[in-house]
Amino acid sequence: MQLTENGERAASRRLELGMTITQLAKLTRCSTRTISLREQGGLKEIGFQRLQNLLGLLGLSLGNLSIASRERKRGLWMATQNANVSYKSQLTLDELRVALSGGMVPVEKSSNIRHLLR
Repeated sequence: MQLTENGERAASRRLELGMTITQLAKLTRCSTRTISLREQGGLKEIGFQRLQNLLGLLGLSLGNLSIASRERKRGLWMATQNANVSYKSQLTLDELRVALSGGMVPVEKSSNIRHLLR
């Protein structure tokens, strides 16, 4: 999700809660300008902790945002490509998922995993 969409979502939620920008600014210890710019998508940088506090007070979270972002980047797929460089035996996405989540590595793919973890 882009900063603009996230800002619009935060503004909408603030209004649902009947809060003014001034009230939210006091609760989050941010300036009213920061809150306003954040809601309009005009704030280029905001610290992680500050953003987390702001969204937390509004009952929102970064959880879905970060998961969606990671899925778009296809991190596991990229990792399998890296693990398969120079190896005849190709590690699949599912094999990597199992190896990382449960520690079960097929013997014939152990070189791929070692390469990835180095």
